[in-house]
Amino acid sequence: MYFQEPSATQMQYPCIRYQLNDEDALHANNSPYSRSQRYLVTVITTAPDSDIRDGVASIPTARFSRAYVANNLNHTAYNVYS
Repeated sequence: MYFQEPSATQMQYPCIRYQLNDEDALHANNSPYSRSQRYLVTVITTAPDSDIRDGVASIPTARFSRAYVANNLNHTAYNVYS
């Protein structure tokens, strides 16, 4: 599991890469009272049908974003809200 993408090290596959993607605040009386973050969680595997995807997809706040292949690696991205 990597927070964002490592710059000096080679990632080991399969892996999960996540990064802060958005932040939202609810306001009342001109000040924020609730904040939430959205993370982009990307499962990167050599196999297109990895069980790791199912694990991330089962997170209650996970929403599928997209799937793509790059450099012969399968990427499945989810938005996960906290």
